[in-house]
Amino acid sequence: MPDKKKGLHIEENSIIFSVSDPTGVDVKLYKEQLKHIKQNHPEIKPVGKIRSGIQNPDFILLNKERNARIYSTLSKTDLCFNVFTGIISDTECLIRTSYISTLPKGDCIWRRQKK
Repeated sequence: MPDKKKGLHIEENSIIFSVSDPTGVDVKLYKEQLKHIKQNHPEIKPVGKIRSGIQNPDFILLNKERNARIYSTLSKTDLCFNVFTGIISDTECLIRTSYISTLPKGDCIWRRQKK
């Protein structure tokens, strides 16, 4: 049965993965969103990279205007691997897209501790 979550039309049985971010929020990737990522952002290849971007980001940003959490991982070229999610609740987000760009706009709500 289709599920409407904050404007996203998803089929519950079309989940690809569900992982927890460093703050304990559950983040899910569905087939429809992976299809979008593959079509619009061909530079993002393996699904494992998206999962890793959620589990091991350098920054988690909050963009209140877009009701989004953005998981950003810095590269050596000053670009970031970003996973953009829609906030469903305090404990759940759905991946909307993933792309490479500069650090997106948002308030930093979590930062990886330097070793």
